[in-house]
Amino acid sequence: MRVMVDCSDTSKPGDTGELRVELSRTGQSLLHDSRSITVIQRPAAKEAAQKIVMPQFRIVPVEPESPDWLRLDWPDDTAVIASDAEHDEGVLVIYYSTAFPKYMHAIKQLERRDTTTAASFTRRYEIWLAVHSLILDEDKSAHQGEAHTGIQDKQLEEIEQAERCRMAIVAAMVAAREIQSPEASDD
Repeated sequence: MRVMVDCSDTSKPGDTGELRVELSRTGQSLLHDSRSITVIQRPAAKEAAQKIVMPQFRIVPVEPESPDWLRLDWPDDTAVIASDAEHDEGVLVIYYSTAFPKYMHAIKQLERRDTTTAASFTRRYEIWLAVHSLILDEDKSAHQGEAHTGIQDKQLEEIEQAERCRMAIVAAMVAAREIQSPEASDD
């Protein structure tokens, strides 16, 4: 793990001290470690060769009983809808079904064991769905206005929903693996 600590205004390069980190785990002993530290000059920021612009987005979980489920016109069959996205005042809003079977099964199992792990799983699942939605949105923007040879808009929507379901299955599997890995850490 790498930690960068900002010093007080009275600190100067060469000052020394000790940094102690403690990790408490529910039902387990406290883990701790100490390291000697030395204050260094703040490194100068490097100019980025290419600026990366991250689009603004928001992730919204949707329960089958919620008004969003009806507004999005999602079907009653929870196995055929995993997520969707739409723009709202320049923000890509990513909606995902909390009833999608692969997600729901995993989260229920995890919540029985440990709510912290379940929350980490959900966050990772959301990140994977967000990345996928951002890629789809960028692809749509790049191909906006192009003619679709022989494919109707309804068919394109069905293809996208099937892809979103496949991605949600992958997202659930990867998120489950990530929380089991020894390197797993929350953001």
